Amino acid sequence: MWFCLLFSEYIPKSRIIEYPAYIKKSNATVYKGPGKNYNIVGNIPAILAPIKVMAESDVWCKIVDCNGVVGWVQQIHIGTKYQRAVVLEDVDMHKRSNASSRHIATLKKHSTVEIKKSYGDFVFVKAYQNRKSIKGWINKSKIWPSS
Repeated sequence: MWFCLLFSEYIPKSRIIEYPAYIKKSNATVYKGPGKNYNIVGNIPAILAPIKVMAESDVWCKIVDCNGVVGWVQQIHIGTKYQRAVVLEDVDMHKRSNASSRHIATLKKHSTVEIKKSYGDFVFVKAYQNRKSIKGWINKSKIWPSS
């Protein structure tokens, strides 16, 4: 019993889940608990920043971001229409779903991509570089959250 008390968090009226999502609002405030009466953990500055939703409680979602920051954000700031991910390190984008196909571009670390589909070890993504939309395949081990 002591292990549960030390390492778990009591969340009233919540359901534990996990799904990929993104932040719809710039500078979304992240709180230590599900409400504005809790301390502020930080904020997520970027619109469309990928996150994982870990739990829901009323109008709040417990989230984790790609840096491991855990906290609660109001549900109105969370979107699920698109599956978004962040590139963990510089990665080559290819024409087809294998590393030996034609190189299209190199996506820089911390780039945000929209995942369109998945095949084997690769995901087909849409990204922006120099204000231009590019689409191609990247290795799914190079993104967070992985699909």
